[in-house]
Amino acid sequence: MRVKISITGLLIFVFNFTAFAYAREYKTAVGIRGSIGGEAIRGGGITVRHFFWQSATVEGIVSATNFSGTRLIGLYEYHFAIPEVEGLQWYAGGGMHITALSSTTLWGIDAIGGIEYTFGTIPLNIGLSWKPELNITGKTHTGFASDIAAHLRFSF
Repeated sequence: MRVKISITGLLIFVFNFTAFAYAREYKTAVGIRGSIGGEAIRGGGITVRHFFWQSATVEGIVSATNFSGTRLIGLYEYHFAIPEVEGLQWYAGGGMHITALSSTTLWGIDAIGGIEYTFGTIPLNIGLSWKPELNITGKTHTGFASDIAAHLRFSF
């Protein structure tokens, strides 16, 4: 009996959370992410975001670093509508990164939070995000870092 009540409560919570979190204005978006502030190895890159569920996305970012390297970032994000403005939403999530530099390889964990606007009349998505990270391995560049970036994506 207790298990049935717990499962029912969990299902009610999940359905209510999903209804609140629904913010999708597009299915997939591809574009650029440009760093406008932060520590040294941040940088602009190519970003691809895809909605797998109504409020959850997977985002991949590929970028060149300031130290002649390449960075791959994978993020899982939840999106929340801002009902007062159609097309406006905020999001938060996390994931991990791997960075191949000429002298070493770094990997670590990432968080992300941001706000974005999807135009209703044209397939364009713009936004601003903050992405803190913790580099866990590597001979250099270990520790905490973060960046602020703007993005511009073609959405479809």
